[in-house]
Amino acid sequence: MNRSERMQLAKETVEIVEQGYYKCPTGRIINIVEPVRACLQATRYFPPEELERIRQDVLVRPAEGLATTFEIVNETTFFTPTP
Repeated sequence: MNRSERMQLAKETVEIVEQGYYKCPTGRIINIVEPVRACLQATRYFPPEELERIRQDVLVRPAEGLATTFEIVNETTFFTPTP
């Protein structure tokens, strides 16, 4: 995907979020108002100094339970839910 295609995809994504729905290729309308609202309500901003404090807190405690894995992948914002 080239830069122009990525820009167009980003523009379409913003338009979808602003209108609150999108239409699947099958014609089905997908309402995203509630998921977007929930996402915005759950979003937190961590300034750099708070992230450093959190990092230090985590490093001084022994690990418990399952290990956490972080994965960075190159993905688009395009999503089509299964019917």
